[in-house]
Amino acid sequence: MIDCLSTEVQSNPRIGVVQLFGSVSGFVVSHAVLSGQPGQCDAALIPEAPFTIRKLAEKLKAKFADQSGDVDRNHMPWGMIVMAETAIPKDANTYRKEAGLTKPETNALDTHLKEKNYLDGQTSDELRSAGLKLVVSGLKKDLKRSFDQVRIFSNEPRHILRATHPSFSDIIFGQRLGGLAVDNAMAGYSDFMVSQWLTEYVLVPLRLVALGRKRIKKDGIFWKSVLAKTGQGELV
Repeated sequence: MIDCLSTEVQSNPRIGVVQLFGSVSGFVVSHAVLSGQPGQCDAALIPEAPFTIRKLAEKLKAKFADQSGDVDRNHMPWGMIVMAETAIPKDANTYRKEAGLTKPETNALDTHLKEKNYLDGQTSDELRSAGLKLVVSGLKKDLKRSFDQVRIFSNEPRHILRATHPSFSDIIFGQRLGGLAVDNAMAGYSDFMVSQWLTEYVLVPLRLVALGRKRIKKDGIFWKSVLAKTGQGELV
């Protein structure tokens, strides 16, 4: 999907905002960006790493600036932003009016901001659409100060990605997990899940699984590798 949309944003100059899964973490977004070709993605927006639309717009503007920092107003900017479902900008309140949020979306956004970026369960449709509207409308507003023409589209290939045919490794992995779950249940074990640890499969007690949600560490090498791939730096 990233490869195809990258061709679209370059051949018909525009900025694409791609929204992927990620209720409390940015692993899907980060892996999508890391597996893409160099220069395809200009920014990865995840709930663990705070960002502002203002800084994001400045980053895109700098992409087309000359050595003196000036941009050609007649140039039509292009680029790709990949964001998680709950990647809500810190300056969200500044762009509410332009986003045209509905009442349910506004309520979902207010609740999310109050709970400081942490969700239990699935992301609501209202919060998902609110975040996407904020980023798209906010970027358009800020970039129009520097460019005469700004075209932005959004794409949500979440379910297409999840519905694609499994690879050979997916099939083998699924068979192994299912077989071990049945074998260990018949052996008398309960309240566990099967997981892979290095080269082996292990039983993990559910009480440990439920202790918390796995999230990306902002100062870890994984997220730093994403920042290096996009060249986005800090967006706050």
